[in-house]
Parts: sequence; structure tokens; C-alpha cells
Amino acid sequence: MIRILYTYPYKNDMKNLIFLISFIMIGINSLGIDEKAEMKNLILKIRDESPKNFIIIPQNGTNIYFQKKGEVDKELLGAVDGITQESLFYGYPKYGEKTPYEGKKSLLKNLKILKSLDKVIMTVNYTNSNYGKWRSKNLAEDNSFLNYCPKDREVTEIVEDVFGKNTEDITSLSHAKNFLYLLNPEKFRHRAKYIDVLSKTTYDVLIIDLYFKGIELTKDDLDKLRVKPQGGRRLIIGYFSVGEAEEYREYWKEEWDKKLPEWILYENKNWGGNYIVKYWSKEWRGIIEEMLIKYIDTGFDGVFLDTIDTYESFGKEE
Repeated sequence: MIRILYTYPYKNDMKNLIFLISFIMIGINSLGIDEKAEMKNLILKIRDESPKNFIIIPQNGTNIYFQKKGEVDKELLGAVDGITQESLFYGYPKYGEKTPYEGKKSLLKNLKILKSLDKVIMTVNYTNSNYGKWRSKNLAEDNSFLNYCPKDREVTEIVEDVFGKNTEDITSLSHAKNFLYLLNPEKFRHRAKYIDVLSKTTYDVLIIDLYFKGIELTKDDLDKLRVKPQGGRRLIIGYFSVGEAEEYREYWKEEWDKKLPEWILYENKNWGGNYIVKYWSKEWRGIIEEMLIKYIDTGFDGVFLDTIDTYESFGKEE
């Protein structure tokens, strides 16, 4: 099919060039890769390779829980404990901005359905204004969602205002009344200080990275974090990007800086240093397995699966 196009008499015409590119992409798609199905398979694989009570919380990409006719994918939904959505009320298209109604309409519809099926819904709204935080909290509460508003887009600081503080033991995600979302502790100079400050927060759930400035947290670190200062145990969930490779991770190889391997496609233009991957590739699955083992062995109660909406990126790029 491509060979015929190359002999087209008007091959220098821009329309024909676009036509050619379209046919090439059709050819690529015809190889049988269903990106949505492959992301589902990856999540199911993580579930299968995790302990029985290990918590799994994917973020964004809510359409993955729905089949073509709008029916809920019960197999996938049964594999996760909670679902997180960014910028539902605030933070899209920019930090601090109120998300337009059209931008949240379908998301909110999906989340309400998933909530009705007993899934914990967690929203991360990017605003630091008093009104934005108040409004986000109330809108989340109206829908029985949990809510967190980071101080900045890079999520580098701890928000001290805790809504729904309690002394109960949190043994299941469904028991949680609040959560902390801290991805980049770069503002802390020393790990000991970072752990100390975290341990003094009163959140029911801590979503944090396995690493502090390239050094893995230990079981002792997690033990210090596991008990809330007001009493009661909490859950510690490890951040885990499954749709993008990050050049600052220990799995990143120096030679990739010069030439990316075939399964790493291109850099995310919105997040420097993050690269869209073929998450169905053998190489990436191997990295996922190794990372998952580390989270389990270190004592995390579960993993927070970010960038599952990467499956939507392929269509956008095309």
C-alpha cells in the first residue's frame, strides 16, 4: 500500500504528503496494538503480581473503565481500589485556573458512576487560593470524593491543612477521610528532616515516592511514617509512573541520552525528562516488575499508578 503511494503522480503536493502520512499511521495501527487494552493488561498484571491486600490507585484516564458501549469494565474495576483524577475542579488548563465546565463534564460523569460502584475517588486540584481550596473541598465533598490541593504544580510542598482529621486505624482505602500527595520533596535538604516532617502530618494516606533525591526509602523510614501523631495507623502508597519513563530514575541508562531505545518514543512536551513509552514492550514490563518488587519489599501498602492516560496520547500524536 505504501509502495503505491510513493508512485503517486503528485507526490510533491502537500495534500498527498498528508495522505501518505495518514496511510503510514493506518499501517502502524494495523499491527494490532490496542493501546487501551494494553494499559488494562498492564494494570491487571500489576494486580496479579501484588500481595492480596496491596492497594492499587490509578490516576486519570477514566475512560479505560468503560467499554465501547458505555458498559463498565468490571474486570478492570475489580482490580483497583481507588481512582484519582487531576484538575477536576481546578488546574486546567493552567495551575490555579478553574476547570471549564466542558473540561470536567464527562470526567465528573465517569467518576460518579465509578463512585456508585464503591470505588474511592480522589481528586487533585491545582490551586493555592483560599477560595479555590474551599470550593474544591466542597465540590469534592458534595460527591463524596476525597480532595487535595497542592501548593504548586510540581507538588513539592506539604499542605498542612487537613480536612477530616481522625484517630482511626486506616486498614482500607475506603476508611480514609483525607490524603497527602507529595511527588517531589526537593525542598527538603535531608532525608531525616523529610521523614520527620511527614511523620508529623495527620493525613490518613500518604502518597509519596520510593526515593528521596535518588536514595530509596527504607522499611524503618516507612515504620516512622505509619502511625499518625494523633493515633491510629495510616496507609503509605508509593508513586509509580507506568506510562512514561523518567530520565531521573535509576533504571535510566546513559546511552539513552544519546539515542532512545525503540520502545521509548518521545519526550512529553508538558513535563521535561518524561518520555512516552510503549508500555506493552518486554523491556518496560521488566522495569515495571523490578520497581513493583521494590515497593512491596520496602513495605508500601500499595502503589499509585500515574500516567495510565498515556494510552490516549497515541491517538493525539497521530
